[in-house]
Order: sequence, then structure tokens, then C-alpha cells
Amino acid sequence: MSVVTRVINCEFSRNKQHAINVAASVINMLVGALISFFLTPYIVKTIGVEANGFVSLANNFISYATVASTALNSMAGRFIMMSLYQNDEEKVSNLYSSLFWGNIFLAVVYAILGFACVLYLEYLVVIPDNLVIDVKFLFSLLFLSTIVYSISAAWSLSPYIKNKLYLDSINGSLQSVLRLILILALFAWLPPSVSLVGIASLVGAVVGSAIKLLFKSTLLPNLKARFRDFSWPSIKTLISSGIWNTISSMGNILTSGMDLLVANIFVGPKAMGVLAVAKVMPGFISTLNFTIAHVFTPSLIIDYAHSDTKQIVHTISQSAKLISVVCSIPLAFLFVYGVEFYKLWQPTQDAWILFILSTITIFGRVFFTGMQPLFSVFTVVNKVKENSLVTILNGLIIIVVTLALVKYTSLGVYAVAGVSVVCCFIKNVVFVIPYSAKYLGLNKYVFFETLRPSVYCTVILCLIGVVMRFLFTANTWPQLILAAIIFTIIGFVATTFIVLTAKERSALIGKLNAIRHSSK
Repeated sequence: MSVVTRVINCEFSRNKQHAINVAASVINMLVGALISFFLTPYIVKTIGVEANGFVSLANNFISYATVASTALNSMAGRFIMMSLYQNDEEKVSNLYSSLFWGNIFLAVVYAILGFACVLYLEYLVVIPDNLVIDVKFLFSLLFLSTIVYSISAAWSLSPYIKNKLYLDSINGSLQSVLRLILILALFAWLPPSVSLVGIASLVGAVVGSAIKLLFKSTLLPNLKARFRDFSWPSIKTLISSGIWNTISSMGNILTSGMDLLVANIFVGPKAMGVLAVAKVMPGFISTLNFTIAHVFTPSLIIDYAHSDTKQIVHTISQSAKLISVVCSIPLAFLFVYGVEFYKLWQPTQDAWILFILSTITIFGRVFFTGMQPLFSVFTVVNKVKENSLVTILNGLIIIVVTLALVKYTSLGVYAVAGVSVVCCFIKNVVFVIPYSAKYLGLNKYVFFETLRPSVYCTVILCLIGVVMRFLFTANTWPQLILAAIIFTIIGFVATTFIVLTAKERSALIGKLNAIRHSSK
């Protein structure tokens, strides 16, 4: 057995598995964050803030085109995992084969949609004349990347099914590093162009898909995508549940995926570019929040399969505190040192505008950082219909209110950034928190406790940051980095002692030790 195979097949205890999954997910996120941290100002400086904005806009267009795939893929892991743990091999084979061939069909659809989109792109969005060809190449390459990811979608489930999400994180980190190397090399060898980012993304997609196939072949070697096992009832099973996640995805697009398009059409390409840059740091924090929460989803599914509601509540409570302790640190640091950060990170842009837009975009996390695992409950219990309908209604309200404010007020890009924060606050309080409890047969107020650690951690950390600002300045990179290190250490210690109980601190130390020993 090769070294790679042994690493992939390593088995750990439940607590150690959680610790390794969380650590790997955080490292993967940090790798991506660091790469974008250095890459974004380089691209803005090299090709301009407008051109950089089209990279984010292109990725948003991909999400518009691929929303249909959510119906097929979003619940596949849940159903295959449940069938696997129930030892129903025939059902597992039917579900997996149907998923694979269904994604092949979607890849063909994406090719057609991508061709049409690129052909008429200048009529869909506002593109400066000097960027039309370059932006079209970018969109073409990103659509090709999407086709590759669609073909490999079924392979990507194996780490999830086996509760080895750290393998996905390793794959993601490798892809991020590869894209960084390719972008720097291409920009050094060729004339600066936004389409070079697309080339790096396509290569990363191909390599990442090959690694997914390796994971699948190692973790689930007996699971084959046979056309004879393709089953319309299996497709119906996946889509009948997943269709509501598609509707939910459409709502999420309306909530946060249309902002750059609205800014491009109604405010201007430059405003879109500025908003795209302002969303980078909030995007990292949101990704970190989602990544850690996602690590606990396989365990929730296993517990639900065993009808262990008590363990589900325990997992959600513990994950809420852990997520709050970790994610509130970068959130509070951005609130306290955001202006200094943007002055150093984007010296060619207005730091105050970037800081205000970032603060508006991320402010809801003050309250809802810890409740992120609750979104998984709807998937775990296969009750996604109501959540999807509420999400798309929320998205429609956001779009209508945003367009009205942009048209009839002078708020401009600030309205684009801020409306979703208010609407999502209402949605989470009125629906997500009480109904996630209801579907588990619990009192509807039980999960409001997940708000407490988020608020406590953020307030404590902001107070620590305010005191630090009086002690020393952070007007240079060494000073800001030093401030970040001190802030993280003091903040982590303070929040763990205030938010966590002695038993929870011991458990956290155990998880950290598990990570340390597993790395040896």
C-alpha cells in the first residue's frame, strides 16, 4: 500500500476526526485567504480595479448558470451516506451511478449556456470597450472550469461520505497554491490580462478533479458509475429533495450573488470593482464560518440516522461556541483595524470607503456567527422546502428594496451592500433559529442560545482591540502584523475562558492535542 493510500485511509476517533477536519478546513481557508491577500492588490495594480471586478462577476455568473446542479447534487451525500450506513449496497450503487451520469448531462447543458452567455456578454453587462475581448475569454475559461467540476462532482462525495473532510481541504489548498503559481508565472511571462486568471482556474479545476478521483478510488473502490445502474427513481429521489435546495440557492444568489451585477448595471463598473475588493475580507470570514460549520454536518447526519437527538443538540451547541471563538477574531480585528488595513493593502483605493462597505457587508456575523450549523439541520432532517421558500422570498425582497434605494436615493453602492444584512437578520431570527429546532422536535427557543457566544466574543474582542489602539499604532505592515498576533493570542485566551466552560476548554485542548499528534 502506497504512502498516499495509507494517509487517505487513516482512521481516527470521532473527536480526533472533528479536530483534524476543522484544522484542515481552517488551514485550507487560510491558504486561500493569504493567496487572495497578496494576489488581489497585485491584480488591481496591474490591470485595474474595474478588470479585477469582472473576475468576481464572472464567478457570480457561473453560480447563476449552475444553480440547477444543486437539485441533483445537494442531497446526494446525505442519501448515499444514509444508505451506506444502513448497508443498502444496491441503493448506494443506483444513487451514485445516477448522480454521475446526471452530472455528465449537466456538463453538456453548461457548455451550451456558456457559449450563449459569452456570445452575448456585452449585452448582458456593462464592459469597457478595451476589456470586452479579455472579459469574454475570462468567462469562457471559467465556464470550462465549471464543466470539469461538473464531470467530477460525484467523485467529490467520498471524503464527505467517509467523514474525511480534511482531504477536501488538502485538495483545495493544493489547487489554491497551484493557481497562485500559475497566475504569477503567466503575469510575468505574458502581457497582463484578466483572462490569465481564467487559465489558472481551468488548470486548477483539472488537477483538483484528478485528486478527487484518487480519493474516490481509495475510499470507495467498489463504488462504480455504471450506466446500467442508472435509475430514474434515484434521480427523482435526489431532485425531489434537492429541488428545494435549488430554490434556496436561487434565494442565496438574490441575497448576495446579485450585488456585483446590480452595481455594474445601475452604479457602474468602477463601483462594482470597489465593492468586489471590499467583499474580499468579509468573504474570508464568511468562508471560515461556513467551513468550520460544514465539518460537523456528517456527524449530524450519522446521529440523525441513529435517532440521537440529544447528541445533535450537543454537537450544535459545542460547534456554535467553537465557531464563535475562532471566527470572531478576524471579524473584530476588521472592525477595529480595518481602516489601517485597507490603507496598507489597497493604497490606490479609498480606505474609508472599503472599510465602510466591508463593515456593512459583514455586520450580521456579529450575531449569527455561531448559528451557522443550524442551516445544516434542514438538510439533515430532509426538510428543506420551507427553508428554500423563505430564502427565495427573502432574496426577492432584497432585490426589490435594493433597486428602489439605488434608483430613488443617493445611497448607491452602500444600498447594494447593506439591504441584505437587514433582511437576513430578520430571516434568521424569525425562521432559521426557531424552525431548525422545530424540525428536531425541540422547543423553538432552544437554539437562540447560539447567538450568545457570537455577540459575547465580538464585544469582548472589540473592547480588547480598542484598548490596544491606545497602546500602539499600526500604520505599517510590521506594526499591523504584530497587532494581529497580540490581538489573536489575547482574544483567543479571553474568549475561551469567558465563553467556554472548564469541561469545554478541556475538550478544546484535547482536540488541539489530537491535531498536534496527528501531524507527527
